Amino acid sequence: MNGYWVHIFIALVLFFPKIELARDLRHNPVTPFAVNEPVTEFEMKVLAEINSARTNPESVIPHLERQESLFRGRVLYIPKQTPFLTVEGFPAVDEAIGVLRQAPKAQSLRISDGLVKAAKTQLADLLENPELGHTGKDGSNLSRRLDRIGISGKAGENITYTPLTARQVALKMLVDDGVKSRHHRENLLNPIFRLVGIGCEQYKNRRYICVIVFADKFVKSDPAKRLRQY
Repeated sequence: MNGYWVHIFIALVLFFPKIELARDLRHNPVTPFAVNEPVTEFEMKVLAEINSARTNPESVIPHLERQESLFRGRVLYIPKQTPFLTVEGFPAVDEAIGVLRQAPKAQSLRISDGLVKAAKTQLADLLENPELGHTGKDGSNLSRRLDRIGISGKAGENITYTPLTARQVALKMLVDDGVKSRHHRENLLNPIFRLVGIGCEQYKNRRYICVIVFADKFVKSDPAKRLRQY
């Protein structure tokens, strides 16, 4: 009989912590990214800024409106930073404000381990040669890089240079100064996208290069063990 109750006690000790863990995870969800591709604190701040713009576009407008008084012609004078020569000046910022006023809300993006790997692969190449842009040093494009890691649906890639803060990374993509298509802004606000991978690293004067890869879906898999799907 004593042995019976000992086994019951052990079972309860092992079982109830699992119930408490499940309850904790429901009320305090774990940040959704895999440990295989670690994400830095700065990259998580960039994600927070991106999701803020997606879920509440108008919340970003005050940050952009404050830039109006910081322009002298096409030069942006952010306090305690080196003056930055833009292509279009404040009109590009004003355009972004108008877009954000009309932008529908989109859901938050979740970190994808495979997309993080794709972003950091290209980031490593850009740290060696920032002029590469969206082309890898092996000549690869985003589609090819994703195909090496898994299977994706619709995808897009943003690259930003020179911001000092996570918020500046997001604002730079939203304004998209000098980019006629405004595809960086379109990618950031696109409601089709559900997943994201982010790679950011300082490269000179404390400024960051960031690569952000968006996708509507992504399944990470071993290319040697899967059938190619088109």
